[in-house]
Amino acid sequence: MKELVQQLRKDTGAGVMDCKKALQEANGDVVQALNLLKKKGLAKAEQKRTRSTTNGRVESYVHAGNRLGVLLELNCETDFVAKSEPFQLLAKNLAMQIAACEQVRYIEWEQIPSSVIESVKSQVAEQLVEQLANKPVQLRSQIVEAKVKKQLQKQCLLDQPFIKDEQLTVDEVIRTTIAQVGENIRLKRFARFVLGEETGEETGEETND
Repeated sequence: MKELVQQLRKDTGAGVMDCKKALQEANGDVVQALNLLKKKGLAKAEQKRTRSTTNGRVESYVHAGNRLGVLLELNCETDFVAKSEPFQLLAKNLAMQIAACEQVRYIEWEQIPSSVIESVKSQVAEQLVEQLANKPVQLRSQIVEAKVKKQLQKQCLLDQPFIKDEQLTVDEVIRTTIAQVGENIRLKRFARFVLGEETGEETGEETND
């Protein structure tokens, strides 16, 4: 039991008593206990996401060949967490994620300007004119909205599959780290630079601080 508890603590960052309780609830099944702890941790993480973040770090990443680079600002609540291994690893992974995601322009859906959404909506509606001709008006609207959301979500970093584990989204990875360190974490902005482009592409601030 002791070894299982230690393994769960290492994997989740949860306390000893939480790990023991999860193992008891899971009847000794480590995988099930891990899932229970993750669910509880993510629920706690949601409660922390409105807390102010005034510390953090600026992370940089330059891809092999020096033709692609990323700068990002990742915030947390205290200097202690900013210097912690989980936080620094998250910053590094996010920078690598942004480097790998050529289509990403925004941190989250709420940052997409309404003018962009309306423009894409018009384009999609025009492309589907013949396909939607014989469908009810309400259904047409639903189909267009779904297509628009699918298209624009590819530009939102938090909605992307995590490059190191595609069963998780970037948002879930951030929430997992929040649960692990016990503080709110917020990606404030990023810029992606490609050699030969006139400017990097930088997002604005998140809207949920």
